[in-house]
Amino acid sequence: MRAGLQFSTAAFILMLIISGCSGSGNPVSPDSNPTSALSLENQSPQINRYLMGYWQVNVGADHETIEIVPQRSADMHLNAVKMLETLCDNCLFITYYYHVEPNVMVLAVSIRHPFKDMDQFTAFDVRGIFISASDYSFSTLERQIAWGSDLPRLLTPEGYTTLYNPTEYPETLPVPPALKYYPGQLAQGGGLTATLNPFMPFKRDIERRMFKAGGSALFREYLLRVPDGPFSFGYAVDANWYPVDGEITDPLTDFPLSANCLEAYDVFPLQVESELLPGTNSSTRFGVEILDHQGFDTIEAVTIEAPDLFNATIPLEFDTITSNGSALYTGTFSNELLAGYGEYPMLVRVQDTESDPNLGQVDAWQVRNIGIRRGWARSWGGEGTDEVNSISIDTDQCIYVTGHVNGPVDLDPGPGISEYTEGHLSFLSKFDSSG
Repeated sequence: MRAGLQFSTAAFILMLIISGCSGSGNPVSPDSNPTSALSLENQSPQINRYLMGYWQVNVGADHETIEIVPQRSADMHLNAVKMLETLCDNCLFITYYYHVEPNVMVLAVSIRHPFKDMDQFTAFDVRGIFISASDYSFSTLERQIAWGSDLPRLLTPEGYTTLYNPTEYPETLPVPPALKYYPGQLAQGGGLTATLNPFMPFKRDIERRMFKAGGSALFREYLLRVPDGPFSFGYAVDANWYPVDGEITDPLTDFPLSANCLEAYDVFPLQVESELLPGTNSSTRFGVEILDHQGFDTIEAVTIEAPDLFNATIPLEFDTITSNGSALYTGTFSNELLAGYGEYPMLVRVQDTESDPNLGQVDAWQVRNIGIRRGWARSWGGEGTDEVNSISIDTDQCIYVTGHVNGPVDLDPGPGISEYTEGHLSFLSKFDSSG
């Protein structure tokens, strides 16, 4: 389990083993001839993204019962990834552990590859996607996410995706079945309105995030903030793959980069350069590090949107290639809308020049929390000793500071220099509530 988490002894453990696909009418089995195990007759050979499975998870009002409803059944096996259309026992484990605290839960997921020692079915960039309802909108980029405390929310996202949400990928969407959302017979998919959902990749620390056939099972833990009462969410697992002619001896080198996801696979927002001030049009620098399998020349544009802080979107510009090989994009944004104290979501969008023939342009997304916190900071002093003896606050929240300095010093923290060159000096400074 995640280091440092404390679990309630009163809660129970429930493990459900879910087959990845149906057990009848499947075109392949683990013992099939490797050269015919994957049928591409009815698909474009350029498709590189496959949906490995989709489940709806319903949690009871007491948070002690859970129902996991496969959204794939025997009569819709064509909607499952070809790579997993097999007699696949125990392909996916979804394990509900127990509460970290009353409104925080851990969901542990384990998935194994159904084909033993069949390297031609090596997958790349396998990830688990947490699909939920929404309560926050980025109006310019037209994306909806789960953000408030009344909805289930993944607290440890490593990226966001638009794929497989029921709103934009309904059953009637004219794309190959493996890319659609199907409601199923027991769960209708109602209420999962987020059009941008967080994910966590498997095999994050493996080169090209490769999931080799016959390798060890993949495992991730999901830390969830959950509301009071019953709730539901969707869980999808997708992967990337590309057909290769001839024998596979080393998947890392024999599969082209087109077998990986086409969009940037890691978008890492950096800390803001300085804190924004509440109720003022203060500004700060912001940076994003980006990694892309197909190279940085496929990054078309990087933009940010924070509807609570500024209007429309702001483009970020390429800055440099960092020491860890990522592309750094930077820019400046301000508290244009004079937001007060609080935490505000910022959306980062990385547009890509690569395009899937069925999905079109698939962008990479990330959400960063921007805080405007109570308090302020000022610094001043000189080359010698600067010491504070006492601090006091009056009824108007003005702050008084007394102390002494030794040597040349600028006692005014504002612009310009008000330098005192005498030796040992005592001082009294007064600041208003905004610093």
